[in-house]
Amino acid sequence: MDMISQLAAIVDIDEIIELFTRCVKLFQEETYFHEYKQSHFKAHPCQRTGRGRPSFEISEEILEFFLDNSFKISEMADMLCVSPSTVKRRLKEFNLNVHNTYSTISEPDLHKLVESVVKEFPEAGTKSIQSILVTKGHRLQRQRVRDAVRKVDPEGILFRRLFLSVHRIQRRTYNVRAPRALWHIDGNHKLIRWRFIIHGGIDGYSRVPVFLAVNTNNKADTVLQNFVEAVQRWGLPEKVRSDKGGENVKVAEFMICNRGSRSFIAGRSVHNQRIERLWREVWTGCTSYYYQLFTYMEDNALLDVINEQNIQALHLVFKPKIQQHLDSFVEALIRRPLRSENSQTPMQLWIRGQALDPNLEIQNDVELNNYGIDFDGPVASDYDFETVDVPEIETNVPEHCIQLIADHKANDIDSYVTLYTKVLRILNNQNGQQC
Repeated sequence: MDMISQLAAIVDIDEIIELFTRCVKLFQEETYFHEYKQSHFKAHPCQRTGRGRPSFEISEEILEFFLDNSFKISEMADMLCVSPSTVKRRLKEFNLNVHNTYSTISEPDLHKLVESVVKEFPEAGTKSIQSILVTKGHRLQRQRVRDAVRKVDPEGILFRRLFLSVHRIQRRTYNVRAPRALWHIDGNHKLIRWRFIIHGGIDGYSRVPVFLAVNTNNKADTVLQNFVEAVQRWGLPEKVRSDKGGENVKVAEFMICNRGSRSFIAGRSVHNQRIERLWREVWTGCTSYYYQLFTYMEDNALLDVINEQNIQALHLVFKPKIQQHLDSFVEALIRRPLRSENSQTPMQLWIRGQALDPNLEIQNDVELNNYGIDFDGPVASDYDFETVDVPEIETNVPEHCIQLIADHKANDIDSYVTLYTKVLRILNNQNGQQC
């Protein structure tokens, strides 16, 4: 009740009406979010007039979907409620085979591709690289990927082996009932020096990152927009856990309007460990790369963080690049096998978990406040009630500058640095500053 009273004091009726309008739209689209329920997968017997047991109706599309998501035959059979031999027969009838899904890329081309992935994700291990290659259209056997990584990045293998042997930890079982039962949301400030904030959310059950968005402000409207886009793709969660930062207040309003007063858990930052693990992955797979790059640009007098034109040029050029990197990272992450889940991927956990009930009857406030806490997880800095303020930059950008960025096609990082210097020169000329 205290939380509702506090929210009532800071919201107006127009915002509430807007939230209810969004709620109605989401519920109208409810059937979309149940596309992958087990009832959708279950094979139904075909009607037949002859003797013998009826055959099962299994579409080619559903088998292709299972193969694309790397399900085993036994797992397909379990979701279809048929025997493994039935699945094998249907695969044969449709001329579908696991081996046919593997890429036939040559070894030299594979080495070049792996080398480019290692440059973009320098701390990624073999499983992560294998998942990243899938997002680039190349599904490969683990041994081929392992051999290629050994060829192009032997030092990285040695480093990761030494690092993991020291930092591997034993984890207590995390207990959430189903996909969409609980989402964890948070903001990551590793790039705050350059006025970038990454807002993210993760599904507690499956570990699917439901959104990762790089922003140049920390406003509640921005966080809500990211959250609603995630809801439109993944469905509406039963509960959300976050810290007590002011940037999450509109997500709290949204959840309370949709799911009731007990649907938003605002706790201490140190109790949001599920997403803290995600931030470690994001740092390793994405943000550390840009942290080092921007530091290098500062050290070489290419970037001045107290100069507004410098920061504006940096945002114009690198915000889309960072978002592209995050999107690739998420696609790889949802396909990476989890050792603690019998090598199932987050996407497999998400799909198989659709038959589970995400609702949980919580008896008291203590149980609610402890829901979704991983007491053995990594601990965040505990700044509960503070909101990180990010100064805004004027967005008056010349048309030819926007066109220059739109025409940029190269993907190597040097070309982005060159593009940044060109954009900065245009902005400086517009403002009458000496380049």
